[in-house]
Amino acid sequence: MSIGPTFDTPPVLRNFGLAYLGGDEKKFEHWSFTVPTPENLKKLAQAFALIYEEEDNQIAHSMSTVLIRPDVRLIREWNVSDWSAAEAVAAMRQVEHAKK
Repeated sequence: MSIGPTFDTPPVLRNFGLAYLGGDEKKFEHWSFTVPTPENLKKLAQAFALIYEEEDNQIAHSMSTVLIRPDVRLIREWNVSDWSAAEAVAAMRQVEHAKK
């Protein structure tokens, strides 16, 4: 999800991600991208204590990574520097295992 809804449309976000995957569409089959309305962005920012400010077509912001289930339940939240990819994958696997 982007905090720059004016510029970061879902197709722009997808292309940005594909650049990191060498353009391999198969690796992106399970990803979804969304851009909130400005009103919903404010609500989300408050819910996750995200701070952002737009100035001169730039957005300065704090960072938070959250794992949210498809049923919109929050599973885990990490600050910018206190998580690893392995930890995030383990949390996702726990969610998937719990569904079975």
